[in-house]
Amino acid sequence: MNTTKKGEKRLVELDALRGIASIFVLLFHYSGFSGYNLNFLVVGVTGVDLFFLISGYVIFMTLEKINTGTDFVISRLSRIYPSYLVMMTITIACIIFLGHGNFPSIRSLLGNITLLQPFFKTTYIEDAYWTLTVEMQFYILMWILFMTRRLKQIETLGIIFVILVQVFELITRNYFPESKIYILPRSYFSIISYFQLFFAGIIFYKIRTNSGNWQRHLMIAICFISSIMLYSDSGKSHFFISREAYSAMLLIYLSVFYLFAYRKLRFIAIRPLLFFGSISYCLYLIHDKAGYLIFSFLRPRLAINPLLLTLFVMGLMIGIATIVTYFIEIPAIRYIRKNFRSKLQPGYNTANTILK
Repeated sequence: MNTTKKGEKRLVELDALRGIASIFVLLFHYSGFSGYNLNFLVVGVTGVDLFFLISGYVIFMTLEKINTGTDFVISRLSRIYPSYLVMMTITIACIIFLGHGNFPSIRSLLGNITLLQPFFKTTYIEDAYWTLTVEMQFYILMWILFMTRRLKQIETLGIIFVILVQVFELITRNYFPESKIYILPRSYFSIISYFQLFFAGIIFYKIRTNSGNWQRHLMIAICFISSIMLYSDSGKSHFFISREAYSAMLLIYLSVFYLFAYRKLRFIAIRPLLFFGSISYCLYLIHDKAGYLIFSFLRPRLAINPLLLTLFVMGLMIGIATIVTYFIEIPAIRYIRKNFRSKLQPGYNTANTILK
């Protein structure tokens, strides 16, 4: 049975949703390669919103099961860094050998390795890394709540924070739009613009494992409204789709999560989506800049249809992601968690949570 209790089997629905999110992002970035009008695929830019919803659910679920703050740190670092460092190395190689770029500076490397690019005042080696900065800030925030024993108050603290962000947004955008008061907080703490998505994932966890009372439904509604209000100040959606299209996609994601929370989404766990879910992290890390550079390098050298070349590059990225996932990421996660985590709570199955 697919439950959320200790010793649970993997929540395959979440794996499938990861797969959908990764496919959306992949199609979004490759929609302009083929030379055909594929503008309808740009809604895939919202795939990162789905990733954040999933992350909110999974991170809170993880914190409910660990023994110590150190366990959480090991869990997150083992999940992020093995694949990240490998894929960043591949991307740098593509930049140097295919894009004729320079090797990143020490500052750039330090900023990207630590995921503190804003504090090092350096750019992302791969544009997609901005979401990892958001994720890392969310992890730190949740670790602080765990260490200060405030997780039981997450619903109260979370909704207060979401509302305060909206008040801050309304005041600063309307009265100080060009000031550092408006610009700097988001420049350094990007979690501000996305916390409501993570928080919605947490509330869905509460609904699935406890109950769906009216307060929790109201919190989901507030998170939805908050995301719409922050539409022009977060992510890249506002560059590609309208506020209405963004709202529609977010409404779909929330509706799907409601099906999941009420255990009505099992049908989505089909093999292709589960496969893409398993490689989603590696695919996300490698597909954008490396894919573009490979496509740009091959196009003048191969006399084939751009659409076929696009499909070839997509297949290559999927292949690389698969190899790194199964031969580097999963073995590294198992090794690190086995050797560096404290004794897990009874019934907590590491194998079933290996890619969370």
